[in-house]
Amino acid sequence: MNSIFNKIPIPWSFNRLRKLAGVNPLVVNYHVVSDHFLPHVNNIYNYRDTETFTRDIDFLTSRFRIINLQRLLDHLKTGKKLPDNAAIITIDDGLREVYDVMAPVLKRKFIEPVLFLTKNYVDNKELGYDHRKSLVINRINELNDSRTENNLTTLLQEVQQFSHTVIDSIIGIPYDLRHLVDSIAKMIGVDYPAFLASQAPYLTSSQITGLIGQGFSIGGHSVDHPNFRELNLEDQLWQANESMDFVCERFQVNYRVFAFPYWDAGIPVKFFTDLAADATFGTQGLLSDIIPNHIQRIGFERFKYSARQSIKAHYFRKMLLSKMGKGVITRNKI
Repeated sequence: MNSIFNKIPIPWSFNRLRKLAGVNPLVVNYHVVSDHFLPHVNNIYNYRDTETFTRDIDFLTSRFRIINLQRLLDHLKTGKKLPDNAAIITIDDGLREVYDVMAPVLKRKFIEPVLFLTKNYVDNKELGYDHRKSLVINRINELNDSRTENNLTTLLQEVQQFSHTVIDSIIGIPYDLRHLVDSIAKMIGVDYPAFLASQAPYLTSSQITGLIGQGFSIGGHSVDHPNFRELNLEDQLWQANESMDFVCERFQVNYRVFAFPYWDAGIPVKFFTDLAADATFGTQGLLSDIIPNHIQRIGFERFKYSARQSIKAHYFRKMLLSKMGKGVITRNKI
């Protein structure tokens, strides 16, 4: 969502705006919370510190009835009524700070969130290709060497991936050229296995089992975190089903839920009809969707606004788009 919606004076009270927007449940999404510099994350997206995250949760619990995944699934399957002010907390990727930082805050508030796991991250088997990008960019900035930049510019130009600057170009490397990030890492001395071994940035199976014991629900978030818009339908379905199969088998859960990495815009109806899932989750704010069990989410991480400001802005956006006849996401059949 564009930050302009956070800057527009909104005349309605929060509760009035919530009712006018007609969104229920509100689904909120996070990735990671930390008070420390995270070199594998800092160039990819913003993240909350513990104090800000705690304020978010305090606000949400003061204005909403926080429900768990099972209650949502019951609603989707049987029509069982939700509280008028229901909300759900979701967390993507499976970074270690979910266990170390986020879970203690959520536990104090008796919140049972949904954790969406990227299969190859679990037990620190593989460093995500966007997380690799972040480490590479930090190393380039640390070297601050014109010769290195010139060599990287040449490499990127040779494969037609140069855009404006070396940093911009690396950020823009697509999933199917992820090997290019690895080539750059070797050129400048970034050691992914050493980082995984020393930092263990992702959750272990044991930690995930502990979180389930605290009331967390879990779902799939792909095998290795591609942008689904870059995949054909067959690969989209494999990524989603494989990640849910992994979660169900490894952690013995009897439901199947999936959250898209990045963005779910442009995903066709056939994906949802062919997918074996109880519910899926997107990232397009508070818009409705023609897929009845596909639920959109909002995030607070992109901009440094409070939870209250962010939610009001999303409610206002939903109202405006609905008045313009754009409040429901449409999709191609195939």
